[in-house]
Amino acid sequence: MAVALGLVAVLALTSTHTNVDLGSLPAWVSAGGALFTAAGVVLALRSYQSTRHSDLEDQANQVRLLHMLPWPDGLDANRKQQWRTEFTNRSKDPLYEIEIHGFRAQVEDDADAVNMRAFAETALSEDTPIRSGGWRRQAVLEAGETFNIRWESDDPAEQNPAPAFVSIWYSVMDANGRYWNVVDNNEPEKVPRPSRRLG
Repeated sequence: MAVALGLVAVLALTSTHTNVDLGSLPAWVSAGGALFTAAGVVLALRSYQSTRHSDLEDQANQVRLLHMLPWPDGLDANRKQQWRTEFTNRSKDPLYEIEIHGFRAQVEDDADAVNMRAFAETALSEDTPIRSGGWRRQAVLEAGETFNIRWESDDPAEQNPAPAFVSIWYSVMDANGRYWNVVDNNEPEKVPRPSRRLG
């Protein structure tokens, strides 16, 4: 509104000033048409950007409904805290190819978070569990289902001094085949389809 009033004031001052040559009517019509065309292009561009952003927000809704909770999961043999991450699909459609690329957690009091590695335990006998590397992937997570991953502190030599995430980084494919990265508590970020693994 202020711009329109300013434009009217400038036109009024220009048309009443004695030293100003206003030119011909066709020149004014042409200039006005160019001005309206430019304004239309700007409005169309803003509308397109707004619609595109809104569409991307709608696409990410299913991934937002993948709920992740970290839980303490007892102490290991070195009295370091173990963790369990629980992923629950709260959407009405399945999610696919969930892969946890990294998880960091605090394993000792008054210490920084460290990189964690997934593990699984298999009972050899009643009181003899065998620990092995655990899966960081879930091929399909149906609506309403939950899956867990157990974590222990990684070898100090494997610790990355400058991680790209604070606590967790995972990727997921939604029910429409779109791939998303989620880092910590940030919004899902749409990413290109990864190249197919061979072998």
